[in-house]
Amino acid sequence: MKELLTISNLEVVFRLHEATVQAVKGVSFSIPENKTVALVGEPSLRKSVVSQSIMRILPQTATAGRLP
Repeated sequence: MKELLTISNLEVVFRLHEATVQAVKGVSFSIPENKTVALVGEPSLRKSVVSQSIMRILPQTATAGRLP
């Protein structure tokens, strides 16, 4: 089946004044073409951060990339 989107080992870090906060670490999933999927989990901002990184609309204080 063809994949519409594949995320592999996503990491998102926020740089604050005197510290860094790792919001997302090692998130991996794929979305098959012509299927409906949902991103679910416990209450937190992590789902929103993953979605923002996919849409490339993270705040300037954030850095997103792949873990090795």
